[in-house]
Amino acid sequence: MGPARRPGRSVPLTTPCGCGREAPRIHRPGHLGSRAVGPPARTKPPIHSRLDGHNGSGRTAVARGGGCHYSAAVPEIRCTHVEVYLFRRRSGRLEFLALRRSPGRNLGGVWQPVTGKIDRGESAFAAARREVLEETGLRPRAWWCLETMATFFDVASDSIRLLPLFAAEIGPRDIVRLSREHDAMRFASARTAARLYLWDTQRRGLEAVRREVLGAKPLSRALAVATPPRGSRGGRRKPAP
Repeated sequence: MGPARRPGRSVPLTTPCGCGREAPRIHRPGHLGSRAVGPPARTKPPIHSRLDGHNGSGRTAVARGGGCHYSAAVPEIRCTHVEVYLFRRRSGRLEFLALRRSPGRNLGGVWQPVTGKIDRGESAFAAARREVLEETGLRPRAWWCLETMATFFDVASDSIRLLPLFAAEIGPRDIVRLSREHDAMRFASARTAARLYLWDTQRRGLEAVRREVLGAKPLSRALAVATPPRGSRGGRRKPAP
């Protein structure tokens, strides 16, 4: 019979956690030896666990030093929509397009930039170009993919939403043709558009356009996106001069 185990000592047994390291063992007060801290066995992990670094237990395994430490479950991160800030230069003034959502729709009466969902198999830039065409009938002359992204927590889906932001310039005489999604439009200064928009993330989007596109020229050139041929699903950064 081997020597008795002393309380407070850990036993270096191995419990797989999906990352190739040993799961940590901690002593439970009132018991001899140690008990494994790790995920319960699952035969079919939930869909949201099929991400790198996730073990399917509702907890994320993080490799540190001699083993894995388990953090509390975190909401899923989703990228399902885009926003586009359309602007024009007219009579020496810079004006942003604001659209008002039609009555009877979700958030009816709310003013917003062009906003839309990314379709299955579609790139974010392709979704931005399609939504602009569908909601305004416009084909912008220049595009930028902003360095800033909109981030918010969606209670209904218990998820964190990330929205790629784009800016696009249209001609001073281009005509807006609204879809049924909106019942009114107006071009306004950045300050007025910020007052019209409901969400603070959209006010920050306007500020990002001013800072990243209309401000420093080197950054604006770096963020410019070449428009692909019609029917293409992607876009690419313009090569640096």
